Amino acid sequence: MRLKAAYLADYAEVINGKLYVHGGLVTQVAKPMFPMPLDLSLVMVFEHTRQEQNTQHQLEIRPIDVDGEPFAPPFTAEIGIGTLAAGTPRGLPLHVPVAARLGMPLPGPGTYAFAILLDTHDLESVQFLVHGAQAPPGGVPPQQ
Repeated sequence: MRLKAAYLADYAEVINGKLYVHGGLVTQVAKPMFPMPLDLSLVMVFEHTRQEQNTQHQLEIRPIDVDGEPFAPPFTAEIGIGTLAAGTPRGLPLHVPVAARLGMPLPGPGTYAFAILLDTHDLESVQFLVHGAQAPPGGVPPQQ
């Protein structure tokens, strides 16, 4: 199984095997103060082969800072590939969508990433920039 796509979104969820994404491809986040919860979703799409039916894989997401140090505990989950539906044509791309809601606190402005591992193999890192934001005079602080 391989990672086909990975990115941050304002919100994402998987319902009945379909991926629903709102506000995808987030690369920068503004927060008025720190620590502050991230409140984003990590979207991942895995591609697999017919031979991987009825298998389980261990997904690990490691929140890391620019130096590769963790800024929050890792998140782990099992990804299962079931049996293909009867009549599934050969050669059809087979995908497993995953949406992980991330609410860990951000310690401060800086560059961060989510390292994605599958069965202990490092696949990719999704990087993002966090910067401080102040409310305009008489305005409401930005929400994220």
